[in-house]
Amino acid sequence: LREYNPRHAFDPEGGKKGGVGSIEEEIERYRQFAQLLRTQIVDSVTLIHEDISRGYKVLVEGANAALLDIDFGTYPFVTSSNTTVGGVCTGLGVPPQKIDTVIGVVKAYTTRVGHGPFPTELQNENQTLEDYVEEYIGPAVELKRHGHSSGPYKVEKGQKVKVGEHLQEAGHEYGTTTGRRRRCGWLDLALVKYSALVNGFSSLNITKLDVLTGLKTIRIAIAYRNKQMTEVRLPIGYFPSHLEDLKEVVCEYETLEGWSEDISQCTSWEQLPRAAKKYVLRIQELTGIPVSWVGVGPERESMLKVNIPFRTDSMPGSPMPPVSPFPKSRSLTQMS
Repeated sequence: LREYNPRHAFDPEGGKKGGVGSIEEEIERYRQFAQLLRTQIVDSVTLIHEDISRGYKVLVEGANAALLDIDFGTYPFVTSSNTTVGGVCTGLGVPPQKIDTVIGVVKAYTTRVGHGPFPTELQNENQTLEDYVEEYIGPAVELKRHGHSSGPYKVEKGQKVKVGEHLQEAGHEYGTTTGRRRRCGWLDLALVKYSALVNGFSSLNITKLDVLTGLKTIRIAIAYRNKQMTEVRLPIGYFPSHLEDLKEVVCEYETLEGWSEDISQCTSWEQLPRAAKKYVLRIQELTGIPVSWVGVGPERESMLKVNIPFRTDSMPGSPMPPVSPFPKSRSLTQMS
């Protein structure tokens, strides 16, 4: 603490560490914090179970993506805990039979922070990839980019845009705390299907659909294929358990028509343009999971309820347990 200087605590200069001028003052400050927090600290397991027994609805929000799960994610590029639905049980002490509904929150495209394989990646953190170029047909856009060497991000109708860069800038894909630019790519449904297998999604909530506005065509990765045997489509829901295997996959894409209308002001599902609805419903069809909500902006009012009945007879079926594309002797499940 004696090496800690309060002047630089939240506004460091030249890499200097923050700190305190007096240990006694700092201890007293934390005693005051203790008084503020004392009444807010409870036995959370007992509290949650009391609420459940009273019939209250308890909403649990996951903090990280499924592929960052320490057990089921792309190890070692993961976090230190379970970010999948099992974390509700291990982190909160809630038994599985108490979980009524599991909603999968999925962006309309795919993002990743930091290192690790990314099959549908279009643009990286440093914006040095070749990227995928598409015609922009939407309204003119100008966005500030603080500290960017190229200045504001501008795009006009008829212009050719780098899709990955466009997703980063139009989607404000920068880390909340680090400010790092997120890697962006097309929606990866093979990944979504794997996440659905692990989590058992009741429905999907598609967010940031508005970011895709203006792209003349939009691609969706519908399946993985082995790079060495591209004629072989990997099974539905299969996700490589080893990073080296993940590096060997190539994506099979489906191309959909984009839309030019600004959808950020839409307040109902019915107001969305036909192509935007088709994109959402195609996700529903390919995953076999109903889409319950669609996000078209950052506001609470921008979350639209999808009023389309989910017809199981027209769907390819719920994701089935995957079969490893490798011989049985190499399957951990078989060997165990």
